[in-house]
Amino acid sequence: MHTRCLISVLYGDYDLIPRRNLWGALCNLSAVISDEPWLVLGDFNAVMDDSEVHGRAEDTSVSMTEFRTCIRDSGLVQLPFTGCPFTWHNCSEGPRSLWKRLDRMLVNTIWMDAWPSSSYISVLPSTSDHSPLILTGMDRGTAMYETVCKLKLLKAVFRQQKKLKGNLTENVKQAKNFLDKAQALFTTYKEDIFLDLVKSCRRVYSVAVKLEISMLQQRAKMERHPP
Repeated sequence: MHTRCLISVLYGDYDLIPRRNLWGALCNLSAVISDEPWLVLGDFNAVMDDSEVHGRAEDTSVSMTEFRTCIRDSGLVQLPFTGCPFTWHNCSEGPRSLWKRLDRMLVNTIWMDAWPSSSYISVLPSTSDHSPLILTGMDRGTAMYETVCKLKLLKAVFRQQKKLKGNLTENVKQAKNFLDKAQALFTTYKEDIFLDLVKSCRRVYSVAVKLEISMLQQRAKMERHPP
């Protein structure tokens, strides 16, 4: 059993030319990492084929071909995943809405030999336009990793609440939105990590509702008894 693994976290530039430099660097790195488990994850800012795009997008055939070639030449394979098939949204609605699978985890064959049941979960985005990715199915460190990811999700909830503290009605809407997403995740995966997330989001929603009710009561009192 391996006691050491290598993890590379990357970000692919939006423009094609700088991404080519990244693909070259990744291929060069793969030549150095030849006998250890290797995980590559992040926002690649590229898709592999048209099935990873939902909505109207520009022609990216050259980008897709170069991305597939990089993965092949680096000796990497896609780690199996469950959850949302698209990991990025342009935050638009109607005909302008666009979803893409820009975030993923790739591994070498030595990683799969070490952890053949490993995979990851693509979680629905909350306040970010990108989906969190949760690594699962490993013999070591999985519980701690999932806990860290759960805390990152909760930070987004509390950050949004703090940002909108001056608008209590909007707080309620946001908190309800977070709660609905958390419940959907638990319904889909039936895992304790998402049950904990539901409980935390429910507490946030409860506090938001109480604050809004208090505000409405004070407003009504002032209208009945103006100064």
